[in-house]
Amino acid sequence: MNKIAIYSIRLVAGLIALFLLIYVAAYVYVTSNKKSLIEQVTQQINSRLNGEVHFKNIDLSFVSTFPQISVVLHQVSINDTLAKPQNRAFFTAEKFFVRISVINLALKKNALTGLKIYRGNLFLYTDTAGITNQYLFRLKKSTQIQEGKETNNTLDEIDLNDCRITIDDRQQNKLLDFDIRKMRCNIDLDGAVYTLKTRNEVLINSLAFNSDKGSFVKGKKFLGNITFYFNAQHRQLHFNTTSIKIDRQVFDLSGKFVFNESPQFALVVNTKKITIEEAKSLLPEKTATAISIVSLSKPLSVKASINGPLSKGDPLVNIEWETQEQNTVTTPFFIFEDCNFTGGYTNELITGLPRKDPNSRIYLHGFSGSWAGIPLTSENIYIYNLFVPKINLDLHSNFQLSALNKLLQSQSISLLEGTGKLNVIYSGPLIENDNTNTTINGSLTMNDGLINYLPRNITLKNCIGTIQFKNTDVSVDNLSCRVQGSHIVMNGQIKNMLALIANSPGKISLDWKVFSPNLDVADITLLLKKRKTVAARYSSKNKLGPVARQIDNMLEQSNVRLDFSADKLVFRKFVATDIQSLIIMEQDNWHLQNIKLKCGGGAIQLKGRLNGKSNEVQTLMLAANIENTNVKSLMYAFEDFGQDGISYKNLGGNLTSRVNVTMDIDRNLQAKPSNMNGEVIFSIKQGVLSNYEPLAKIQKFIFKNRDFNDIRFAELKDRFVIKGKDIIINRMEIQSTALTLFVKGVFNMQGNTDISIQVPLSNLKKRGDDYKPTNIGADEKAGASIYLRGKPGDDGNIKFKLDLFKKLRKDEKTTTE
Repeated sequence: MNKIAIYSIRLVAGLIALFLLIYVAAYVYVTSNKKSLIEQVTQQINSRLNGEVHFKNIDLSFVSTFPQISVVLHQVSINDTLAKPQNRAFFTAEKFFVRISVINLALKKNALTGLKIYRGNLFLYTDTAGITNQYLFRLKKSTQIQEGKETNNTLDEIDLNDCRITIDDRQQNKLLDFDIRKMRCNIDLDGAVYTLKTRNEVLINSLAFNSDKGSFVKGKKFLGNITFYFNAQHRQLHFNTTSIKIDRQVFDLSGKFVFNESPQFALVVNTKKITIEEAKSLLPEKTATAISIVSLSKPLSVKASINGPLSKGDPLVNIEWETQEQNTVTTPFFIFEDCNFTGGYTNELITGLPRKDPNSRIYLHGFSGSWAGIPLTSENIYIYNLFVPKINLDLHSNFQLSALNKLLQSQSISLLEGTGKLNVIYSGPLIENDNTNTTINGSLTMNDGLINYLPRNITLKNCIGTIQFKNTDVSVDNLSCRVQGSHIVMNGQIKNMLALIANSPGKISLDWKVFSPNLDVADITLLLKKRKTVAARYSSKNKLGPVARQIDNMLEQSNVRLDFSADKLVFRKFVATDIQSLIIMEQDNWHLQNIKLKCGGGAIQLKGRLNGKSNEVQTLMLAANIENTNVKSLMYAFEDFGQDGISYKNLGGNLTSRVNVTMDIDRNLQAKPSNMNGEVIFSIKQGVLSNYEPLAKIQKFIFKNRDFNDIRFAELKDRFVIKGKDIIINRMEIQSTALTLFVKGVFNMQGNTDISIQVPLSNLKKRGDDYKPTNIGADEKAGASIYLRGKPGDDGNIKFKLDLFKKLRKDEKTTTE
């Protein structure tokens, strides 16, 4: 063995012997001075703290604080001398290790260099009246740091194991409660600034600045090494940004505490990839519940700042978050997928108002995502008043119209093709409500749409138009479409629609304007069909289902005030122009309040009702005024009004008439004259009758040499009464260029015609080409006459015979009172 090794061994052995000698000397010294040591330790503790200090026993320990010596106080307690709040001691510990410097003891200097507490409990309490034991926590004035002076601090380490610290402030409604599993604090003093380097493992039972709202990070495990800086002169504690763990989540944490007359604190927390559930679990229960109206499927990056008073009032909480991971956002009504956005939360929207849910707000900026396959964007989404949440947002989308079917599941409307563009601003509650405080402003524009109205199986093609939203009103602006071959433009408005949807008002009135440049009535006869009952398609999972159901019910029960106009209208052979109409549609009943049109050079005005009678038949009640209309055109248009007694080919002139009839028509507007009832009062001026076969038959009996092929008339006027298939002709005067006649009787559309014709003998006078027929009056006596009677023959055609006894019908029902 060389000399260096030998000298090294001897040196180590000497040092060990020296340490043992020192420890033995210390042990002998402490043992021999135990009584004075206890007095000195007790005196030093009492000199620093207020209150009564008690402990059951005192020992020396060479192991727990090795290589230093410690005084071990067993069953330590510090009690309040003024009161006993909650019957709990200010401080208790199973073991209280006071690390001492033997040299300082020998020199009679401050011997405390460190503390170690095992199973301790610190309880600070303030009752509702403000009585507190916190004065015990303060050092006595004799030991406080004087301004501008340094102190000889020898306490350089505090070690806590299984300790609990509770601050229960009933006056300020705060509760701070920590289970300190392990905490080691190394203390360094530079002037008035303490540097405290801590290693922590803490369970946070409560961090409640307002116990009514709940606790931050309740039940969470805190791990981390934090260096605190405490300025005793200014009574400020702060720590710079450092990484810690709460449960398994890593946070960057910084903070500051000011212990002046108005104690304040401020904390800033940053973390990445935290789920919203984890984030909510760090917040007070009521705040977490308020934020729970929104949930996210993927993590966020979050930054939170919490600052406010330590003594009184709620802290200000501001949270910011960001996601770029195609998140799924779930709200009480809607689920948004593939979302990107930034956002945040504050509990002080209006400065100065209480920091509570009504003054709180959640916001999202730069939102993009999809809803049931419909792409959506929003610049700003704000959720206010988390006590009764209200949402404000702008919403924008370009989408396929057919994508709405799955959402609406409507029994009334099916969107088959086309595109839509949505730009709206929405404001309203985020929970179910009556929609009276909901507003929507903006528009929905559709292009090249194909829409099927299911109850009547009407298809609207090439739909182009805009639906406008203004507050609670909804209007349709210039919705252009084609119904079969007819082009239609629609405008309409529903006042206060949002409230109507929610309140199920039953029958409501819809104002609807429709214009067509050229309408073929055959294209819209489906409107007259009986409404079909469409099977419900609503799903309990669809949040829009109730809204769609209410809209369907509203459309089904609504009364439509239809203002219809057209440049030209065609129905079979009928052609009219300049149509203006007002129609009230009450489901299967239509009120024809005022219909005006031009036809055959004249004007027609109609009023009436069209009532559903069965699935196939409707009842028409019609009042018509016909002014100076070409009778040939009118009879052609209406196909001779369903009779074959006289044709449009035979008759000319200008007709003025008042018509009041009731009849059944089928759903294709085909008349059923068998049950027609009413009257027709008419006047035909400048009448012409050409090639009328019945007159040619009369010519067999009289005036065989006169021209009956082209007869001009004086004014023809009479009142026809219609009863079923009978048209009862009151005594009617016919003054013509051919002859004078008086006609009465019954024309029947099923072959029971019975007509009497009086031919005055005055007709024997010759009538030249310049003869102008003039009426003398239907009730005037015509003098000596020949009577003819016309009845159907075996072939169904009318046969005229002489009626020598002027018998028409025994019941004389040819006249009406």
